[in-house]
Amino acid sequence: MARNKFRAVRTSHKGYSFGSKLEAAVFDKLGIREILGEIKDIKVQQTVVLQEGTKGKKGTRITWRVDFKATLTDTGEPIYIEAKGAVTPDYLLKLKLWRKNPPAMLQIYMGSYQYNKIVETIIPIAKELP
Repeated sequence: MARNKFRAVRTSHKGYSFGSKLEAAVFDKLGIREILGEIKDIKVQQTVVLQEGTKGKKGTRITWRVDFKATLTDTGEPIYIEAKGAVTPDYLLKLKLWRKNPPAMLQIYMGSYQYNKIVETIIPIAKELP
């Protein structure tokens, strides 16, 4: 049984390899949401750019590899889903950047693989047209 530095067990489930049992459980919940018609087109491990690099400076681009991406059926907008078992300093920094300038909706699931729930939903504010 392979464990990462946070003692999460790497899990193979439905043809995917997940970093933890929690991620696999959230994937199952997303499958139910897809059957109910709430979301569609679920993708695993999607990269989102949170901060672009500054011209002339190296290494300032910040990205976040979010666990899941789906599309809201009613609006066609993207939604990102993160399953978080252990809160790390890197996660807190990226969450702060997402809250400051959200590129899309983000839902965060926390808990164990047996009992998990959405603890936060970040919705981007519509920007005014010039």
